[in-house]
Amino acid sequence: MPSQIPEDWASLSTPNPEMLSLLEKSYPPGFRVIKPGITIQQLREIGKNNPSSEKWLDVEERDIEVVMSDGYLSRARVYTSKSTPTSDFSLAISGSVVLKVEEGGVEKREEEEEEGENGKEPLLVMIHGGGFSVGKPEMEEERCRFWVREFKGVSVSLGYRLAPENAWPRGVEDCWEGVKWIAQHAKELGADARKGFVLGGISSGATTSIGIAHRARDEGMTPPLTGLYLSVPGICTPESLPEEHKNDPRLVSWEQNRTAPLFSTPELEFFASQYQSPPNDPLRSPLIWPTGHKGLPRHYLQVAGLDPRGGDEG
Repeated sequence: MPSQIPEDWASLSTPNPEMLSLLEKSYPPGFRVIKPGITIQQLREIGKNNPSSEKWLDVEERDIEVVMSDGYLSRARVYTSKSTPTSDFSLAISGSVVLKVEEGGVEKREEEEEEGENGKEPLLVMIHGGGFSVGKPEMEEERCRFWVREFKGVSVSLGYRLAPENAWPRGVEDCWEGVKWIAQHAKELGADARKGFVLGGISSGATTSIGIAHRARDEGMTPPLTGLYLSVPGICTPESLPEEHKNDPRLVSWEQNRTAPLFSTPELEFFASQYQSPPNDPLRSPLIWPTGHKGLPRHYLQVAGLDPRGGDEG
């Protein structure tokens, strides 16, 4: 698919009149997603009170737990078609041993069957957004359910530890460990990653996905990722922008959209104060990944014209 981004990137920030009308009807003047003085705990409470949408009758949902390298149990939500055969037990992993968790005890699985059986379907892994400091796996339920319905696939939405309680880059590392685990055990979830293995996310989830794609390439993860779905990622902070791009006249979104409706630069700064990634960390600014960008899977990239990060997304 050819790029739909015009050469004049600044023009992307011109609001659509229909959107402006909708904003005026839906929100009071000066409304902000993050109100001045709010704490991260208050923001999380607001999210907890937002109910998930009604379940789709043709999609099965269940939670699993993946044991991180430090012993932490990280929750993930698995979405499958009700006609997809899957193992009827919850899953966890400790080191390289898969555990079968049943009521009354834990039982070790001795062997893994070879991947690639008939009936196994393509795999989507989603990482939720939230500035690395709020959010939950259910935030990606619509995209995960759509994948199951439209492509007869299996989707997994990862949870991860949040900042500031967990210092950077703990949440990103949780996602990386989760993706590796899913790659190794896709068949037990009803998927065949060789038929398709897409990783994606929105906002900070998309940023994390880009870093994971680079690590998967560098470390030769198998089966490999076959595609990335990246919606409004931040691929480079202003401070980390390489010298050759600092005078690019197209990169004006950080200032041009500083006071954009609903979500703007102050909101980005609020979240940055929570996760506090070091300057020039490629996990936060994958544009500066030290081994470059060749050999990555195909990308589907969405850019929001009024996003302060619009320039670095492009």
